[in-house]
Amino acid sequence: MYARKRGLVIGIAITALVGAALGAVVPAGATGRWQTLDDASASFRYAGDWKAAPGAGKLQGSDHYSFTTGDAYEVSFTGVRARLLGTVDAHHGIAAVSIDGRPAVAVDFFSATREYQQRLYRTPVLRKGHHVLRVEVTGRKSSASTGTVVVADRVDVDPGTAVTTTAVPAPQSSHASTTVAPITTVLRPTTTVAAGSRHQVALPSSARTFYVSTTGSDANSGTRQDEPWRSLDKVASAALAPGDRVLLRSGDSWSGGLRLTRDGAAGKEIVIGSYGSGAQPRITGASECVRIEADHVIVQGLMLTGCSWAGAEIRGKYDVMQGSTLTNNVAGVATTGGSAHNKVLDNIIKDNDKMSVNTRGGDDDSGAFGVLLNGDTAEIAYNTISGSDAPSYDYGRDGAAVEIFGGIGNDIHHNVTYDNETFSELGNPRTANTRFAYNVVTSVRHGAFLVVRGAQDGLGPNKGTVVVNNSVYLPQGEGVICYAGCDSSILTLQRNIIVIGSGKVADVDGNAVVSDNVYSGPSINLRRGNGDLVADPKFVDPAKRDLHLKPGSPAAGRGAYA
Repeated sequence: MYARKRGLVIGIAITALVGAALGAVVPAGATGRWQTLDDASASFRYAGDWKAAPGAGKLQGSDHYSFTTGDAYEVSFTGVRARLLGTVDAHHGIAAVSIDGRPAVAVDFFSATREYQQRLYRTPVLRKGHHVLRVEVTGRKSSASTGTVVVADRVDVDPGTAVTTTAVPAPQSSHASTTVAPITTVLRPTTTVAAGSRHQVALPSSARTFYVSTTGSDANSGTRQDEPWRSLDKVASAALAPGDRVLLRSGDSWSGGLRLTRDGAAGKEIVIGSYGSGAQPRITGASECVRIEADHVIVQGLMLTGCSWAGAEIRGKYDVMQGSTLTNNVAGVATTGGSAHNKVLDNIIKDNDKMSVNTRGGDDDSGAFGVLLNGDTAEIAYNTISGSDAPSYDYGRDGAAVEIFGGIGNDIHHNVTYDNETFSELGNPRTANTRFAYNVVTSVRHGAFLVVRGAQDGLGPNKGTVVVNNSVYLPQGEGVICYAGCDSSILTLQRNIIVIGSGKVADVDGNAVVSDNVYSGPSINLRRGNGDLVADPKFVDPAKRDLHLKPGSPAAGRGAYA
């Protein structure tokens, strides 16, 4: 089933790995026993006009706040990871959060109702030692917020003193350059609170807004809802500038794709979205429903369906596809070679069950991709991906929720996937430094979790594949398949829960880095590491895709819901 060529859709030359930022995995420790630092402790250092504010729900009964752009606080700690918690409220805004001087990410403290000590951000697993977490007021806010307040209340630290594990490199999408830019001038989009979702990129303030409706005219100005443009060609030819928004009317449908070639800028992304009430604006009937050939573009809230190649193809850098529905294509989303630092967030990616190549004989069938990654440093997170499965002459069935062919530094985390032929398969020797974390993988039919290749396979080696804290339940099929020399440079497998009814739980033929996993099912062929268990993890209701753990589970602290 797995020793075959797949995903050969876009040819990519094999090149040297670029950039020390893609670094090697480094031994460290992680305990899951968090220590709490209060905002009044000596670990917090403040710059600017931060005021104390009492509150019964706050840690130690008070916190600090500021709404002055540029005010910041830093939290020093020693350990292997940290998480930021604080009060969210209707008048709170967006902070820039960074760890150890890396490029900052946007974290939104907004919520329609006040809630205390909410988890807002968590670092990746770090080298054990001294670190500094920095939080800065940006003066930005989501459209639903009435203010720009940022708070300091609590940071939890994992000191890293117990279970042996391996440090996971930071998501590669954050490595915009080898030189760290000040967060006051570079603020990359990230998984933050936007109106309607905690996992979408917050939209920038708008420079100009243009409206598009099938009842409009391309002779109109487009700047008013009662004078909208009509066609997607008009949008493609418009001289859009950084910060502009183009909004398609909800309930309308266009045949023919949307091509985007105008660049936005960091913090002034060009936004393609929707206005009005009703179904998501629908684009169909093209090779790519949306093709992004520019940088710093956000596309959100669209229905992209029935296109002969991809719902969305991303060729640029720092682009975002979010909050959309992508269905009935060969690929829901595809990133091309040369693309980088893109994000696919909080989408419904379902029933992309077409093959692009499906011929009798040979070994060349491919298709049925939820997400296909030929590009580098993409973040694929908080999506629901299902139905990536199609008949294949060569393989019987083919398809994958996330297929990676030639991409470096891609980060796939916190996705819920079900009824895909495979969760993920990696191919091409250029593919490297891929992280899979906190994903939920289920199926009601035969399927596979992960296929990775070593150097002895023509489509390997897929170096630096890190697989941590995933929960897998497949009634029949394969769990982790890593062959052709699966040594420690190829695979790190830690804190996962893998349950297979019939088939193979694992088939790993080398000395991979393995620890603290829970396995259940037949044929566990791998060298077990420290903390590995063979036990029923006691999922709540796997038949209904609920892989939370029951009380008393031997898998506590592992899997996607740890």
